Amino acid sequence: MKYLPKIQQETRWSCGLACIESILLSIGVDFPQRDMLSKFATEFPDWSAHPGKIAPADFPSFFEAAGVPVNMLLPEDIPGTVAVLPGSIGAIVGREKWWKDEKRIELVDNWHALRLREVRDTKLIVMSPGFEPQESTVEVIPMDEVKMIQSRVYVFHRKMEDA
Repeated sequence: MKYLPKIQQETRWSCGLACIESILLSIGVDFPQRDMLSKFATEFPDWSAHPGKIAPADFPSFFEAAGVPVNMLLPEDIPGTVAVLPGSIGAIVGREKWWKDEKRIELVDNWHALRLREVRDTKLIVMSPGFEPQESTVEVIPMDEVKMIQSRVYVFHRKMEDA
């Protein structure tokens, strides 16, 4: 199995950066979040209040800054995800909602980036980057919850150099 490091978030809002760092480390590229935060500080004015907060549309810029230009694919569903994962450098699951508490009765708005580790027939296996004191965890999202929590998968393939 491919090396898939579990990474902690540097800030409360840097879950996307933590997932990108994990993907980059898995292909041998060291571009830690603290370097991302420093390099892009002036490009994200919102970072003064929410350091590290990015939108999925920003993901490719961070790979590019690490010297790994990518094409970001947005499969429509899980079979589509399975079809485009081979040959990718990794994938991020963005979810819009999550359970209010452990009872799992009510969903609330809570965007979070998760590193996709594996797709199985009935579930997604993801790394959820933690922020101190919470550690990063490996979690399972059952397929019947994927749409309910309004998840979207972002798959990254290296751009081919022009011939």
